[in-house]
Amino acid sequence: KCKIKLSLILVLHLNAVHYTDVHGVGQTATSTGTLHVAGLSLTNFTDAGPFNNDYISTDRDFDLAAVIINDGLNATISASYQQSINGGGSWNNLVGSSVANLSDGTYQFRALVTENGVTSTTNALTVVVDNVAPTGYSIASTSFNASVAGVLRNFTGTSSSLAINPNATTGEVLQVTMASALATNDVVQYSLDGNTWLNTTKLDSTHANITGYDFTGTELLSFRVADLAGNTPQILNSLVLSTVL
Repeated sequence: KCKIKLSLILVLHLNAVHYTDVHGVGQTATSTGTLHVAGLSLTNFTDAGPFNNDYISTDRDFDLAAVIINDGLNATISASYQQSINGGGSWNNLVGSSVANLSDGTYQFRALVTENGVTSTTNALTVVVDNVAPTGYSIASTSFNASVAGVLRNFTGTSSSLAINPNATTGEVLQVTMASALATNDVVQYSLDGNTWLNTTKLDSTHANITGYDFTGTELLSFRVADLAGNTPQILNSLVLSTVL
């Protein structure tokens, strides 16, 4: 993916202001004074992985920038930046506005913006740096929901077969059971052509569903485990789906 700019804008006219962040989640910002407008932006940041705007990435180097919207008020504005590595329990001042060569881990960043001598702090923005690719996973079994006459056969090699009721209704559920628990940021994906990969629905650490797909005829269903940071996925077993075995 190309480098993109992700912004979190806070409009602060009063001491407590409600706003919606980039994920569509309602938030509340507090101010120690009368700061007019401030926010935190990440620039030169690659949000890799299957989901955009989740701030989980392999990117170790990016820039922080305070967002100031000038509506004509005469103000002297300055900004500095802080970083936390313990969930916001304590904050360290950054030198400048760039971070580089971050180790894997979870970080919080915030901006301290001063307007005419009054300082306000933006809400913290969490960034997860992850450069460890998924590995060591295997599929223990797969099964259709009880309404379909499916029988799993030998799901231990590079491929196996699952019988499908040819008269089953569309939109049935295929459940994948992993032999070991998935990491928090790992997700099972599937493909019918080996090129286009879709996310399964993660139920818990060992179960994931494929829902709403009409499995008909004979198809080769490939699986892999990808992570939200965009590291190289681990290829898993393939499953032959057929109405005749």
